[in-house]
Amino acid sequence: MEQNALTAIAPIKSSADTDALKKILTELNEELGGNLHFHFQKTLRTHFARMVVLPPIQGMGSRLLFTSNYDGDFASYMQELVTQVGDQMEEIWQYCEGYSPGIAKDTTRFTEFINRHSHKAQVFYVGLPGVTVENIVNNTHTREALDRIFDNQEVAQGLEKLYSVLLPNITSAPTQSGEKTIDGQVSPPKLSLLEKVLQWAVGIKPGVKNPNNPNLLTTTDQSMALKAEMVGSEDQIAQNQMTIIVPIKSNIISKLLLRLVLVLIAQGAKASSSFGNLSGLSTIHFARWAIIDNGKNLLFESNYDGSWENYIDDFVDSANAKMNMIWGNCVGYPVGGCQDIEWFKAYIRQYQIPAQIFHSAYRETTVKNILNDLNICKATEQYLQKKEVQKFMSGDYSAPIYRNPT
Repeated sequence: MEQNALTAIAPIKSSADTDALKKILTELNEELGGNLHFHFQKTLRTHFARMVVLPPIQGMGSRLLFTSNYDGDFASYMQELVTQVGDQMEEIWQYCEGYSPGIAKDTTRFTEFINRHSHKAQVFYVGLPGVTVENIVNNTHTREALDRIFDNQEVAQGLEKLYSVLLPNITSAPTQSGEKTIDGQVSPPKLSLLEKVLQWAVGIKPGVKNPNNPNLLTTTDQSMALKAEMVGSEDQIAQNQMTIIVPIKSNIISKLLLRLVLVLIAQGAKASSSFGNLSGLSTIHFARWAIIDNGKNLLFESNYDGSWENYIDDFVDSANAKMNMIWGNCVGYPVGGCQDIEWFKAYIRQYQIPAQIFHSAYRETTVKNILNDLNICKATEQYLQKKEVQKFMSGDYSAPIYRNPT
C-alpha cells in the first residue's frame, strides 16, 4: 500500500485563540503516551502526525500546521480521521479561521476544509515504501513472539540453525554511503558535475569561512527559551521530529533554482533502489520539502531515529551538497555551506519550530528495527513453507529440518 503525506496550514483567529490552542495541544500531547485523550492510535493508517502552532512569519499571523504520514488514499484517510478522532479534531480546529462547528465530524465537510488549506510537497521521501503501519506492528509482535519461543533452549537451537541459513539471503539494513578512509571513517560522497554547478549557482563557496551571524540563536532570553523547549521535547521515544520553515530569497533566480533542485531530488528519491536509505542515511522514516505561502517560505519536516545532533551530523556527512543546493536559496544560509557544522546547526535551530503534538504509531521502533523484523518475518514465512514444518511445530525435533535446515 502506498504512503502519502498530508500538509495543512490554517490561520488562527486571534492571539487569545493562539494561547488557548497551545494550551490544549500541550495537554493532549502529555496524554499521548497513555492514549487517554487524543486517540490518534485508533487511526490505523497513521505512521506519524504532528500539530504545530506556527509563530507569525513575514507579516502573517499565527497558524496551525497539521502534518501526517499515512497509508492508502486521501479520501479513506479523511474518513478514518473523522470516525476515529473527530471529537479531538473538533476541539482543535475550532480556533482556526473558516472553521464552523461540526466540520470535523462530517467527512465531506472536513475533507473540503483540509483540501482548502493543504500544500503539496515538492519532495516526499518514504524510508520503507509499501510497509504499512499494520505490517510494522504485526511484524513487531511476531518477532516478540519468536523471542519468547527462543526462551525454550531446545527449540531455540533449531531456530538458530534455521535463521543462519535463511537470513543471509534476505536484504539487510542499508549502510551509509561513501567510501571508507584508512581510519575506518566514511568519506563524503563524491559530487557530480551537476551538484557542483548547482552549488555554485546558488552562491555556495565550499571552504569559505562563514561569518558570525548575530541573528542566530545565541543568548537572548527568548531564543534560549525556544531552544530549551525544542531540546526538552526531544529524545522522549525512539524517534524525533523536526519542523523547519525558512524564508526563500525573494529574487526570481533563487525561486527557480529551488524548484529545479527539489524536482531533481524528488526524481532521485523515486529512482533510488535503496530501501530505507536517503542519501546514505538509514535513520529517516519520512521527510518532505514543501514550498508554502505563495513561494515565500520553505517547509522541511522529518521523522527520524536517534538524537538531533547525530541526525544533523549524518546529514552533513552524507548529503551536504543537497543541503547546500536547497537551503542555499534561502535567507541567511551560510555562504560556506553546511560543512561548517556548528554554524549549520545554529541555522537549523534558528528556524526550527517546536511541535505541540507529536504522534508515532510505533514509538520504540527504529528503521533498523523495522528492517530486522521484516527480515525475520520473511525468514519465518519461508520456514513455514517447508514440508517438514508440521513435524517441527508438533514437537518432533528429530525432523530433518531441525537437524539440517535448508
